[in-house]
Amino acid sequence: MRFRSLLPLLAALALPALSGCDEDPNGLDLDGEFVASVTGDVAAALSGEAVYTVFDTARGPRFALLFFRDDVFDNDREEYAYVALHRAGTRPGVGVYPIGSDEPSGEAFAGSFADLVEADEPDAEGFVLTATGGVLTLTHVDPAGFLTGSFRFDGTGLALPDTGRFITASVDGTFEARFMSAATLRGLDIDFDFD
Repeated sequence: MRFRSLLPLLAALALPALSGCDEDPNGLDLDGEFVASVTGDVAAALSGEAVYTVFDTARGPRFALLFFRDDVFDNDREEYAYVALHRAGTRPGVGVYPIGSDEPSGEAFAGSFADLVEADEPDAEGFVLTATGGVLTLTHVDPAGFLTGSFRFDGTGLALPDTGRFITASVDGTFEARFMSAATLRGLDIDFDFD
């Protein structure tokens, strides 16, 4: 009889511990989403869907983490905003990974940020950055396929349409990414320029 009286107490103690499973250390309930800020010559607050995939490329498999402003399908070849982190190989495990320049070697990731309108036109407007250095931290790989972590990188790029206006900025974010097929992402018809 004593054990029955303890069950409500045990349930009450366990519920807060279980309900925080999808939260990041900042208390954000992400569930396949991200939050990020861009600071420097560009200032922006971004949030939306966080996805990952493995593209089959001529050079072999390429793992990519993609963070889209708003819904993935609100982005297309004409207008998009995303942060991309990618490297050769398949999905990595929990760990800390460097973010380098265009084509890093080993376990390092390349990174970029793009926020463009009329992206498929010569007079595209917006910002593009390429990472020059930073870090990606994967803190949890969920058996259901979610990847949880954070990233920060510094980058240099352009403020379009002025190809002579160079900018520097930092991108800093937290995420819980879900798997999305490479075919679905290719269907957006965005030239991610890494496959």
